Formats: sequence, C-alpha cells, structure tokens
Amino acid sequence: MPYDGPVVVLGDSMVDKITFGSVTRVSPERPIPILNKDKTEWYPGGAANTALNLLHLGHKVFLITALGEDEEGEYLQSWVEKTGAIILHNYVSEYTTVKHRYIAGRQHIMRVDRDCIVPEGARDYFLPQLNELREYPILVSDYKKGVVTPQILDNRMGVVPERPIVIDPGLGRDALYYTNKCKDIWFKMNSREFQELGYRYGCQFVGKLSSKLNPVLIVTEGDRGATFWTRSISSQIPIVKKYAVDDTTGAGDAAAAGLMSAILRRYPKTLTNKDIPEIVQEMLAVASYRVSVDAVPSNMIYAVQDSISSSLLGHACVGLSDDIAQSLSAFRRWGGKIAVVSGCLDGFHIGHLGCVRYARDLAGNHGLVIATINDDDGVRELKGPGRPYMDRTSRGLILLNAGVDLVLIFPGTCNFDILRAVKPDYLVKGGDYVLDRVKELELVKEWGGKVELAPMWKGVHSTDLFKGGLDET
Repeated sequence: MPYDGPVVVLGDSMVDKITFGSVTRVSPERPIPILNKDKTEWYPGGAANTALNLLHLGHKVFLITALGEDEEGEYLQSWVEKTGAIILHNYVSEYTTVKHRYIAGRQHIMRVDRDCIVPEGARDYFLPQLNELREYPILVSDYKKGVVTPQILDNRMGVVPERPIVIDPGLGRDALYYTNKCKDIWFKMNSREFQELGYRYGCQFVGKLSSKLNPVLIVTEGDRGATFWTRSISSQIPIVKKYAVDDTTGAGDAAAAGLMSAILRRYPKTLTNKDIPEIVQEMLAVASYRVSVDAVPSNMIYAVQDSISSSLLGHACVGLSDDIAQSLSAFRRWGGKIAVVSGCLDGFHIGHLGCVRYARDLAGNHGLVIATINDDDGVRELKGPGRPYMDRTSRGLILLNAGVDLVLIFPGTCNFDILRAVKPDYLVKGGDYVLDRVKELELVKEWGGKVELAPMWKGVHSTDLFKGGLDET
C-alpha cells in the first residue's frame, strides 16, 4: 500500500513579495526606470512553498523552520493555520526572510532581499522536533539561512536510515555537507547550482558518498528537462508536456515536492534504476505545470496524470506491452481514473458511441477511456461466419476517432487477462446487459472496480444494421 503518512519539511522559509506595475519614464535623478505601482502580492517561499506544493499533491506536512515575530512571519503562520494540513514547528528568529521582486509588465526590473540568518544555537530547538518526527520521510529545503546544518542532519539521518530523503541543496554546498549515512538519498538541484560546485559530471558528485549508500543526483535544466546520475547509470529526461511559462519563481520548490511525492507513491517498494526515469518525468510534470501561465496549484496532480497519459493517447495495440503497462501503473498511482469499454465493437453504431461517451463521463476530463476489443478470430468465434464486418484495424481507428484514448486488442474470446492488467475503475457494458449476468463482474470487483451499464438505445444492433433492419422504435 502506498505511503500515506506525513512528510517532514526542514528548511528556510520566506515570504516572496511581488510588486507589479508599469514603467513609462526614467528617473531625472539617475538613469533608472520609475515603476508606477499597481499592486503587491505575497506568497509563501522557500521551505514554506515546498510544504504548500506537497499539500497540493495530497500529503500532510510537518514544517520545521524559522520565522520572525513580524508582519511577514504572522502572514506565514496565518497561512499555515488556514491550510489545516500543515503543522508548523517554528523557531522564533529575529525577523522573517523576504524576497521582494519588482515587475513591469513581464520584465523583472529589481529584487530586494532581507535575509535572516538563524544562529547556531537554534539547533537546540530543531533537534528535539526532528527526533519526535524521526519515523517520517524528510525533505530538506536549504537556502543557507541557518536552519539546515550538518549536525542536525547527521542526528536525523542516523536514526531511520531507510526512510527516503530528498535534499534541495543550498548554492555551493556539496554532498558531504548533508550526509554520509542515509541509504536512499535524492539530491535535486538546478544547472546553475551544479555548475557552482565545479563538477563536470554528476558521477563525481555521487562518488563522494559512501559506497554503502544509494544516492541519486537530479539536475534540472529548464525547458530541456533534467539529467540524473546514480553510481551506475545516467540519462537525460525531457519534459513530456510543456506549458507557456509565466514566472519561474518557485520552480525548484515545486520540483523538490514533486520528486518526494513521486518517490512516496512507490514507497515502501525498493526502487531500482528502472524506476528513476519515470520518477524524474513525474517531478518535471509538477514543476513545469506549477510555473505555467494557467497554473492552478490544486490541479498539479492532474498535470502529472496528463503527462503520463499523453504517451498513451491515439494508439491501437495488439496486447499490452511492458511500456504501456508501466504507464498505466503510473497513471493509477497518481489517482488517474480508467474506464474500459470492452467487447467485439464490430459494426460501430450509435449504441457503441453511447458506451464511449458514458465511459468518458465516468473517467472525467483527465481520465483514460480504453477500449479492449477481440481480435478478428475472437469475433468470428463469438458471432459466427461472416464476422467481423470490420477488421481489427478498422475497428480500432473508428474507436480512436470516436473519443477512445487507447485501444487494446486481445486474442480469442476472453478479456480477463487484459482487464487484470489494466485494472479499470469502471467497466462499461451496453444497456442491454443484465448486471448480475456480466461475466466480468466478480473479476472487476477484485481490485475495487465497478461494472456500469450505459443507457440503452433500443433496437440498435450491429447485425440488424448490416442487414438493413434497424428498428424505428
């Protein structure tokens, strides 16, 4: 069963302020633009933004951080209380870190920062909090403001070393700053942060850690995607579904949250090198959507579902390949709904179209509608000589054009094996069936699925249509 417990986010929180306006003139005092202010908006930043993204991805969060007793600190505390699913463990610092950006149109013209560096004595506060939450996975969001120190991490990572840990490292901090203990450790950084460390290849980075560990380094590369390294393999992973970018602020926080979420959806399974490309692709889907023009944070899970399903759309396949099976498994892991229309579907008519439309309603806009159809020999065995009216290729193409996302063709007369592999949430049959007599009913119930009967079109049957005998009732 997938992990459904909380995630600990340890790191530096801040408030991201953005002042929007327009520039129509240059200052007469100095050659600098004058921004005519329109509005100023506040957003959680840093570790707080990472926690927010995890919340939108369906996780409960413990946020261990430092905030000041000031207006910005009160804003973040109030925001945490409103979420209802983030528990704040706060060290009271001198003031709250702020990044204030000034934007004219779509052009950044200036940023003003106010940094608060947490004193070393703060670890006496953080260590008991971490020990109390030691059983949970941890995401480290390090902006080098003092919350994250080697002493704190060594204490935490030595307790439950098998728990997954994701580290979003501070600029210029190398692997050994963070750990040489935790077995499954994932580093996520952008290309600038990686270049700052002076490495040419990621294997040099992971090679610094103990040979007893299984580190993964992921370097994000903007719209080119990301490259990952382990001790034995590396690969460049593209973004499957690209969006028009609004503002890249917070992309790293979203990527870190997406990475942790993708790992936990497979936990406690022991991950292998085969899992990593899929995990990185899901991380990229979260990050690329989060910074898009039309991003709605609560829709991030749908963005991952769309990214996964995009590789399946428009295909008609004989059997179920390993690649399709893996994609369907990932789609279900992210909560995607699957509705299957199954049968011969020979001589496609309005009744069949009604089943497809009904399946779409059940699956929803982000779900998958799959048709599993008998091959030609299977249709002939079920329907008799002279069938099928249309060969499997024609039936598949018609179904794809009728709104089906994926067509899977199975041999013979029994669809049980392919249904076991797909595990649909809904199996849609025609309205002329009696529910208790649907042969797949008990099978679909095994994984919690349902058999649904589509509204019936009376007198519509392929045999009658092709004989020219359609009822007018």
